[in-house]
Amino acid sequence: MYSKSVKRNRGFGKGKLALHNHHTKEIGARRKHLISLLKPGAKGDSLPNNVWNGKRPEKWRRLHPDKPAYTILAQMHRDLSEWVHPSLERWITVREAARLQSFHDGFIFKSSEWQQLKQIGNAVPPLMAHVLGDMAAHLLQELRPATTKRAKRRAFQLELEPA
Repeated sequence: MYSKSVKRNRGFGKGKLALHNHHTKEIGARRKHLISLLKPGAKGDSLPNNVWNGKRPEKWRRLHPDKPAYTILAQMHRDLSEWVHPSLERWITVREAARLQSFHDGFIFKSSEWQQLKQIGNAVPPLMAHVLGDMAAHLLQELRPATTKRAKRRAFQLELEPA
């Protein structure tokens, strides 16, 4: 559902969306080398002991291209290095984090980068909210006939009661 809606509206030029919040950060040569050692789906603690100090085992998570992404967290605003692009030697961008949370490419975050990342990490994913809303609407539709019948029955009873 998500990829279809995004692909339909992606692109540049007349009638197409400009891609906002999609710029990369500079990465030093040493870090770039360490990132290149990470296999898809692996974390920093999978790196050889001579290059990884063992601290923060959850840091540097390389996303797997064919599996669900790691959860985007609100504290992501501190350090984008927790999410490594699945095939490129770099951290993911704000736009890529937003896509992982199911934000449509037309949604523009207008604040500092760390505030944008914090908003994305704190957000209920839009597609999840959409599904929950659909479920609530369906349940309300199912309850409505019963509520209407009950209300009619009660109104009829009130008409029959002596004044």
